[in-house]
Amino acid sequence: CNDIECQNNGTCFATDTDYGCTCLPEFTGSRCETHNIKLCDSSPCSNYSVCNNSEDGLNLTCTCPPGYTGRHCESGIPRPCDSNPCSNNSVCNNTQGDRNYNCTCSPGYTGRHCDTLKQTLCEENGCQNNGTCFWNDTDYGCMCVSGFTGSRCE
Repeated sequence: CNDIECQNNGTCFATDTDYGCTCLPEFTGSRCETHNIKLCDSSPCSNYSVCNNSEDGLNLTCTCPPGYTGRHCESGIPRPCDSNPCSNNSVCNNTQGDRNYNCTCSPGYTGRHCDTLKQTLCEENGCQNNGTCFWNDTDYGCMCVSGFTGSRCE
């Protein structure tokens, strides 16, 4: 043990064939030179992320769940529906891994943002030749009187 210097209060041991250091629990290495702090023990990662200590114990990384970012997963990533883009009490649905959205419109409304009253479609795009405008959950159209055809009974 005279030829070996154990660091960080490590204790030298010797056998007939070998010698080395016995380290305190928070140190590792052949000479107890590496501080084996487990940074993840303090739970620094937020929002159900996974903490990983580096091999040397000096750094950590947080693996964030979907919807979070930042060194410790502390920041929520804005999702398209967060800005309430759908009108008239419609339901916003995040799609494509939260990169896009679509609206499920309330009855009587249509359009990307559910901002068009279906009756307005009939008024603006009226049917010709005494056709009757109708609308359903997804579209509007014309019911034509006998002798007329086409999307507007033209």
